[in-house]
Order: sequence, then C-alpha cells, then structure tokens
Amino acid sequence: MKARQVFYDCTYARDSLETALSDERIEDAKIMWFAALAMLRSIGHVLRKVDAKVLGEPFQRLLDQRFQAWKDDPMFYNFIERERNSILKEYDSSLEKETVRKESLLELSDGSVLAVSSGEALLVTTEVATLTKRRGESAGVSPEKALTLALEWWDRELKVLENATV
Repeated sequence: MKARQVFYDCTYARDSLETALSDERIEDAKIMWFAALAMLRSIGHVLRKVDAKVLGEPFQRLLDQRFQAWKDDPMFYNFIERERNSILKEYDSSLEKETVRKESLLELSDGSVLAVSSGEALLVTTEVATLTKRRGESAGVSPEKALTLALEWWDRELKVLENATV
C-alpha cells in the first residue's frame, strides 16, 4: 500500500526530529514536527485517494468502516487531525521551546567518575534547549513520544487493512 510509504517517511521525520533535539537544533526539530504531522494525516488521505482505487470496492468499504471508528478515536481526531489542522490552517503549534537543566556525572574517557577528596562525585549542570508539547492530546509528553504514539496507532490500523487485502 502506498500509505505504508507515507508511514515510513513519517517515521524518518520523527527520527530526524529526535536527532535535531539531541543536537539542540530547535528550528530543525520544529520543521520535522510540522512535516511529521502533515504526513500522519496524509496516511489517511493516501489510503482513500490512492490505495482504495487500486485495491477496489471491498477495501473501500472496509476503509469507510475504519474511518468512522477513527473519527471517535482520540489519537486520530484529537491528535492527528487537530494538530495537523492547527499547523496547516493557523500555523499554531502545541510545542513550546523551553530550557531544561540537566545534571550528569563528570566522567573521564575511560568511564571513571571524577570525585572530590571526600569521595563525592562531581556533577556538571548544563542547560539544554528543547521542545515540549504543552497542550492538546498527549500534552506533557515529548514530541518524539507523541509522534511515536501516533505512529504506533497508524501501524495497528494499517496492519488491519493490509491483512484484509491478503
């Protein structure tokens, strides 16, 4: 199914977002968030406009049934649909940039931890810029986790449809 190709591209966008965040490339991460959300919704459009034409009437009927259920599913309606619409129609994102303080042990290249004479390990504190999902479905989780949850949802739905075409 062509929709599965969109799914894989969306997975790549999610992974790219994660890499950008770990490198503190916030603007790149934001663009990957926008791309991933557009692709998450595109999966459903490609199912209807491409795959249904190729796979025929029985597939179309099953897809119509699944779509009716999706409209009541918070992952589809409250996250995939609303987040995409918010970005594409209003250029409004539920992500906010924030600075997070992280503490870690000061380690040498051999893995040993530096400590003061009393034996207390030395900690280093850094401030890291990141994006946080502040509102809507999956609020409070990282953008990577929110996308992972949506991709897991789509993977389950695509498997149902793929199994019906075998």
